[in-house]
Amino acid sequence: GTDPSGLDGYSYVWDSAPSTLPDTIKEVEESVHDATSQALSPGKWFFHIRARDNALNWNATATHFGPICIGPAPDTTPPVISDVKVSGITDKLAVVSWSTNEPADSTVEYGTTAGYGQKATEGAFVLDHSLTLTGLSPSTVYHFCVASADASGNGPTKSTDGAFTTLAAPDTAPPVLSNVRVSGITDRLAVVS
Repeated sequence: GTDPSGLDGYSYVWDSAPSTLPDTIKEVEESVHDATSQALSPGKWFFHIRARDNALNWNATATHFGPICIGPAPDTTPPVISDVKVSGITDKLAVVSWSTNEPADSTVEYGTTAGYGQKATEGAFVLDHSLTLTGLSPSTVYHFCVASADASGNGPTKSTDGAFTTLAAPDTAPPVLSNVRVSGITDRLAVVS
């Protein structure tokens, strides 16, 4: 039935137990029909509410809602790039590596000017990144920057401009002999100079 004295207000609590009885301190007036929680950490939560009438009598029981599952806060921070290195430089290739503080994809922009023009990518989300740049020209300065974005779409974060120089092409030409002279020829020897 309905309490003839009327409704005065409510007491409520958020917690992780399924059947908590709220205290007897009125937190909201009877005319208020919503309750905002404090900041809840990720996990399962229950909402418990208890009513008081105008004669100041509290319900002996509470109404319970839940579990209400609160997920982790969305990731809104882009990855942080560190430890950018270039190694394995030859006349035709170089390996660019770096680290991120969270799993992220991998991109290297590179070219003979700071405008770059070429790109190498890897879509896997990793902490330690390594991309091999191939088809490079010998004895050439290349500018590059690395970039990474996380799985939540934050980023890409870009490094500052870096540079490296490829090695000279190896000498693959056979030697050329010139001005060869043969002299002092006898039946047993000859002098070649």
